[in-house]
Amino acid sequence: MNMKGKIKQFIALLVAIVLIAGMFPISMLFASDETFESTFTVIIDGSVKGDIFVTLTNSQNSEETRTEPVINGVATFENFVDLDNSYDIRITGMTGYEDYYCPNINFDGPSISFSASDFIPIEVIKVSGKIYDENGNLYRGGGTVSYSVYNEYNNYTVNFGGDGDFSIEVYKNVPYNFTFTTYDPKYDSVTLGPISSDKDINDLEVRLFIKTFSITTNASGNGTVSPSESSVLYGSNYSVSAKAEPGYEIEAFIVDGEPKADAVGKEEYTHTFYYITGNHTVDVTFSVKTYELEFWFNDDGKIMYESSQNVNNGGKIYVKGGESPSFTAIANPNYHISEVVIDGVKREDGTFDNKQTTYTYTFNNISSNHHIRVTFSINRYSINISSVGKGQVYAEGFSNGEKVNVEHGKPVKLKLIPEWDYDVKEVLLDGEAVTDYNLSGDGISYIYELPSVTSDHDITATFGDIETVEGDESDFYTIITKSLLDDYPKLSDDGVRIYSFKNKDASLTFKLNNGYSFICINGMIYYSQATITESILIEEIKVYKHFMVGRT
Repeated sequence: MNMKGKIKQFIALLVAIVLIAGMFPISMLFASDETFESTFTVIIDGSVKGDIFVTLTNSQNSEETRTEPVINGVATFENFVDLDNSYDIRITGMTGYEDYYCPNINFDGPSISFSASDFIPIEVIKVSGKIYDENGNLYRGGGTVSYSVYNEYNNYTVNFGGDGDFSIEVYKNVPYNFTFTTYDPKYDSVTLGPISSDKDINDLEVRLFIKTFSITTNASGNGTVSPSESSVLYGSNYSVSAKAEPGYEIEAFIVDGEPKADAVGKEEYTHTFYYITGNHTVDVTFSVKTYELEFWFNDDGKIMYESSQNVNNGGKIYVKGGESPSFTAIANPNYHISEVVIDGVKREDGTFDNKQTTYTYTFNNISSNHHIRVTFSINRYSINISSVGKGQVYAEGFSNGEKVNVEHGKPVKLKLIPEWDYDVKEVLLDGEAVTDYNLSGDGISYIYELPSVTSDHDITATFGDIETVEGDESDFYTIITKSLLDDYPKLSDDGVRIYSFKNKDASLTFKLNNGYSFICINGMIYYSQATITESILIEEIKVYKHFMVGRT
């Protein structure tokens, strides 16, 4: 076999060995006599307290060491302990016990346990002293002393009485922090420490201090808050005052997050903290002073603020100081502004009659509150009444006079009364003759009515002599006789007609023709007709109708 063939055989053998080795676990390939415990625990009695640590060190190899904390009484070592080796064990941080050390321990199982009796207790010492108040007097109000070791592990508390003394037993050469807390809440707790000693401490003095709290103030805007910041003692009273600059006011006064509503809008405000037991914060915001415009008016119109905003009756508008707000009052149709009163003063800068349908007012550079009252009234019109000649005119329902005032849309009825033997010749309405006046039911006067007054008017009635028309009696009336003697009436030699009333119930009636209203016999006036039942000498008969009198 040549060299080349031998090399091939060697390679084949090596590959076979590798393949066979891959079929077995690595642990079988590299066998060892060491027996590691995957988990080994050191158990400490639960009565032993402290910030405890356990350190295991291989007794044959000091570089092989590990430290684990004791948690709930157990220190756990993972994949470290070999039961075939011996170990040095050290336990530290136990409260009230000296550090424990034991070399060359052979473990015979996955754990080892220690009871409190396995450890040497530390000796105790007494720490005592007196407690003084802020004035250097013994404090006799009682309280508690809390003390702890090893970063506040193992806290203990004892009471101290009313004699101002305290006494505590602690472990020797162990550093302690002492906290003194009084029953009286006005004192701060006092902490002393760490204190450590190998002998008794009998002269420890504790000085108490009254709690102090901060009053923090913040001011925003144009104003000041005083004081700006202070430190105050427990139980004391303290006041904080805010003052706005001229033209400004307090917008918000907030104490510990709670707003004080009664401070808003004021120029100055003071808040007092009574019997202070905590920190406080006061935040004050100042803003340009705001003034109030208050409006009152009736329903017959409206008020616009700055020509665009409707104002309700009794409504208020708030305006910043220095601004120049305006309002406009607008009357409803057929109404007018009869009065404007601002701050109790009646305005005189308008006519305030039917023509005053709008009114605008501006408050220049406002610096105070204002009250505005506007009265809207229905339009009223003047009816001027005059008469010419013998007669009178008056408006029904009104006092007699030459002028009456009438509300918009209301009627007015005039009564025109001519004197006897006079009549209405002409009625003028605003200079124009009218004919729609009518004789009233009394047959003497006339009625002229304006059914709906919407403007001022002048009315003039002219009275004149009644126009006389001569005519035959049959043109004016008809004579009706009753129970007259036969052959009557008779005509006398001088042309006088004679009627006889000798028969009982005899009568003579003059009944007016249509178009005539009154008949006057010998000056005696009768309406519609006249009846005569006794002897009379009739010297004159007059018959009346509108604008005319007839004579017979």
